[in-house]
Amino acid sequence: FKNSLNLIKDMVKYCYKGKQMKKQLNLVKATQANTTKSTLKTISKWMYNWWGIRHNYTLEEMQQYMLHCLNESKLPQTYILYSGKTPIGLYQFLHTDLRNRPDIYPWLGRVYVTEKQRGKGYCRFMLETVKQTAKELGVDEIYLYTQYVVLYEKFGWKFEGLIDTYKPSNRMHRFYTLNLKD
Repeated sequence: FKNSLNLIKDMVKYCYKGKQMKKQLNLVKATQANTTKSTLKTISKWMYNWWGIRHNYTLEEMQQYMLHCLNESKLPQTYILYSGKTPIGLYQFLHTDLRNRPDIYPWLGRVYVTEKQRGKGYCRFMLETVKQTAKELGVDEIYLYTQYVVLYEKFGWKFEGLIDTYKPSNRMHRFYTLNLKD
């Protein structure tokens, strides 16, 4: 993991020339030991508002869920993107993200950037780190499903076809794999 973290640290300086500003970005593997209560509350609110309400979670349940996603060496794992000391996004590696496919794992899920920070290249920055951080899981490939067209192909993901999620709204999603052997 330390080699991956050093590689990511080498990538953290990012310049947005169009805005004439520099931001220091830090992608951190979040653990219970290195995540403050304030950051846990922040990321829990993001997930609660994004999908927790829809799935009938309480905010307290979401905080417990997120707390147990802060693992050093086992799944689930959470990576938080900071701009300076402010969390602005995250992604997770999960045992399952699609309940009707428990046979395949791990999944990349919960790729999230705060609304105020969207369109500034932060999602791109995070997605550029996924392959390297995922290699630490010791697996040959990871999976993802999404409604986004073309976004993930830019980062080496292979579109495998449509997959039925059995969700009440918009059942069919795009299914991707990312080969980690390269």
